[in-house]
Amino acid sequence: MHHLIQNNMYAEFGFRRLVDAVKDLNLPYGIFKLRPFDHEIEWVDGTISGGRTPTMIWGTTTVEAASKKYGWHPGVFKNGNFDMRVLHEKWGPWMLNEDAKFCKLGEVPSFEGTAFIRPVLDSKSFSGQKMNGEELDTWREGLYALRDEYTTVDLNTVVMVASPKRIIDEARFFVVDKKVVAGSMYRVDGRVMYKGIGNDTPLYQPMWRYAEAHAQTFEGWSPAEAFVLDVAKSEDGFRVIEVNCINSAGFYDCNMMSVVKALEYLHPWPEQWKVVDSDGYKAQPWEHVIDDRDMDPWRRENGYGYVIEARTGR
Repeated sequence: MHHLIQNNMYAEFGFRRLVDAVKDLNLPYGIFKLRPFDHEIEWVDGTISGGRTPTMIWGTTTVEAASKKYGWHPGVFKNGNFDMRVLHEKWGPWMLNEDAKFCKLGEVPSFEGTAFIRPVLDSKSFSGQKMNGEELDTWREGLYALRDEYTTVDLNTVVMVASPKRIIDEARFFVVDKKVVAGSMYRVDGRVMYKGIGNDTPLYQPMWRYAEAHAQTFEGWSPAEAFVLDVAKSEDGFRVIEVNCINSAGFYDCNMMSVVKALEYLHPWPEQWKVVDSDGYKAQPWEHVIDDRDMDPWRRENGYGYVIEARTGR
């Protein structure tokens, strides 16, 4: 697996941990900057991924667009399942906010007291937060005033509304092929604390066991081949908070060596990664091959790779 890593996404500690893991495993990699808005790649170090190499891209949520632009596969492990509506349909009884309702932000009914509101998509358009009815109305009035401006959230943004929950502890788990391969606490007793979960942290092992058991069961449904699972310890026991795209999730104190190894051994590759390119190359079970011609304009412009000038028609 060729790893492409955005250098300005992560805190230095997390960035170095990922880069060191890739280097220690002697895997091909490239470090890049991503220009805003046009999703152009600026190379910093390493090598570009070729069309015959399965490629993992790590970075902000905008790397999804960049991955599609350059034709990298699998690129980003993301699909329509990263939607709170889908998660609640599939995992309802295990979700922390089992009582959630979904509607457009502008159509949330007025309420008294406090509610928890977050976007249904893993888009980071705004952070989930508790607010009372008056705060919600003020926010919506502000968004209405900006209706002719570009904003990451507007009154048509679909949101989840649920009753507030008291969370004691929170942990993040990296799941690959339905197996938990790394985990970290990120909030303990309501306070931020990053602590990897392993054999030396028996106090937090029950959260790992809960995540592992449910990552493998959950009635057999999994949102993707690889994803991040956030688990809460609440007054009602352990519950799933949300699922995030593995490509753009924070690492906290997770063991990234274990994550990278698990991705490397994600065999066999899913069928959608296996195609034949225009030159007749047949992909091996562990390879993905895109049509080389899709990369030719980019190669010519940026001077990377080899362009075959006389290709056969599609």
